[in-house]
Amino acid sequence: LGSRLRVAGVRPADPDEPDDPATCPNIDGKAKWGYVADLGGNLYRISGATANTPIGTTHPKDWTMTKIASLGCDDADLNPDPAVNPCLANRKFIFAPDVVAKSNVVPEEKIYYLLVGSGDREKPLKEFVATYAVKNYFFMVQDKPRDPEWLNEELDDCGASVICKDSLLEIGVDDLPDPGELALSKGWALELRDHEQIVTSAITVFGTTTFSSHTPYVPVPGSCESDLGTARVYNIRYLDASSRNGTADRSQKVAGGGLPPSPVAGRVLLDGEAKPVPFIIGASPDSPLDAKLPTGAGTGRQPKSLTYWHIEK
Repeated sequence: LGSRLRVAGVRPADPDEPDDPATCPNIDGKAKWGYVADLGGNLYRISGATANTPIGTTHPKDWTMTKIASLGCDDADLNPDPAVNPCLANRKFIFAPDVVAKSNVVPEEKIYYLLVGSGDREKPLKEFVATYAVKNYFFMVQDKPRDPEWLNEELDDCGASVICKDSLLEIGVDDLPDPGELALSKGWALELRDHEQIVTSAITVFGTTTFSSHTPYVPVPGSCESDLGTARVYNIRYLDASSRNGTADRSQKVAGGGLPPSPVAGRVLLDGEAKPVPFIIGASPDSPLDAKLPTGAGTGRQPKSLTYWHIEK
């Protein structure tokens, strides 16, 4: 049911924010927290001996896993307990959440921003009736892992100590959030178009989160033409989902349609250049394989890289 583990604190913060530097100093390269998603629309925090202590030197067999968000069900009953509120067609998180950390706060106040979209890349067509009917979103969920009351505050809105959709500010397809309302929420839920699904992982570089979606083609009776469906690439500011692609629309149609690959970013040393140049592939509407300079790349240093590992049993 799970997806890949994502270690927290490996992405840069937003260079547009004066109190939000683009680099993350004092990171020792060791995992402090982990985050994972599942196919039922849930998010989990992996910590050390307790839910609110870093992994530190805790042996993996003694790690603690805590459900921090239940976002899979869109029924009127918001209770996240499956026994109370069963869902026949949950939103699915097929990809691990991207994690952004602010570096200018004391550890006890540190907030991690989890960015993940729901969808089912394995069932992208209209013929998959249950998947086609699911209302999908792209989410930004805040987690404050050292605060033992962070999840308990959601008891009234969610019926349990877990972040639910009522904890988040819903943002319409073409809307911008009210800053005051956003400040009172534990994140946001960006509404997608009817039958639109997120079909890639997300990546945040210099404060811009990039991911892509797909909307299946609805055949026209009597037509012999085929169509791969509509693909869209999103480049948005991770804090408020505002557009970062130079247009008023936070998404752009990708030429050719179909299912784009997940975006990737890094640095490369070009001929004639003294320093490596940052790049991102999968952020352009011209082609999902185009490479470009990340938005805001002139500020700060290259973010920390992701480290993948596994535990052999």
